[in-house]
Amino acid sequence: MNRYMKKTKIILLALTFMAVAIFASACAVDESYGAVQGGAGAGAPQIVEETPEPEEAPSQDDDVLIEDLEVPDYDVELEIDYDAIFGADEPEDDFVFGDIPEFLSITGTVESILSATPEADEDDPWHGISVSIIDENGVEAVINTNANTAFPFGNEIQEGDTITAWYATNMPMIMIWPPQYTATALAVNIPDGTNIKVDRFEAMADTDQLLSEDGMFAFRTDENTKIILADGTDFTDGDLEGRRIVVIYGMSTRSIPEQATATKLIVLFEDIVPLG
Repeated sequence: MNRYMKKTKIILLALTFMAVAIFASACAVDESYGAVQGGAGAGAPQIVEETPEPEEAPSQDDDVLIEDLEVPDYDVELEIDYDAIFGADEPEDDFVFGDIPEFLSITGTVESILSATPEADEDDPWHGISVSIIDENGVEAVINTNANTAFPFGNEIQEGDTITAWYATNMPMIMIWPPQYTATALAVNIPDGTNIKVDRFEAMADTDQLLSEDGMFAFRTDENTKIILADGTDFTDGDLEGRRIVVIYGMSTRSIPEQATATKLIVLFEDIVPLG
């Protein structure tokens, strides 16, 4: 009986220890779960940085004034080197930049007679042809004539002839190669000792001479001076001032302006244009 009671106590004591062990284990699991959920892990409070809202860009409907823009202020003074440009400290009052003569000339050797131009005259085929030349610099050019072209020494042109063509600088030119010039006057094989000046002329003060518009040449006439129009007919108007003239002359002075007595004048076709 005592032995039975002793075994019973041992069993009860063992069960008690087992119950205590199970309870303790359950508490440990619960505390571990709490540590995972509420400890320094996922459950800890986190610091979140706030992203500032972007500034609104001005819309197309907003009015932006130029005066509202900030522009750097540069204090720059423009200096002009008049000595380098004009050859003097200050430009002269009558200086005209880009002033060019009314007529320029080109001289060359005839390479070929190209063709008749649309303005060719059946009765006078030389007033309306195109001539290919090689100029004094070895450059090819084309000379065109028309019904108003003046020929001081005849108008028959052959290959190998030396010709000089004067053309107006204020006339439009075709932008092609080789360059083309419409001759106001065209001299073929100018005789030795003969000179030509083409320009507009006005009366020279206190003289009986007419002065070229470029101020470089003056001429007078005498009883031997022949005066004609570009078509070869006599000039009967009598007033040469303000006219564009082909002046043919021989000897001249070595002065500025150059001076000579004209042997022949060809008055070009146009209305009188007063100078001044």
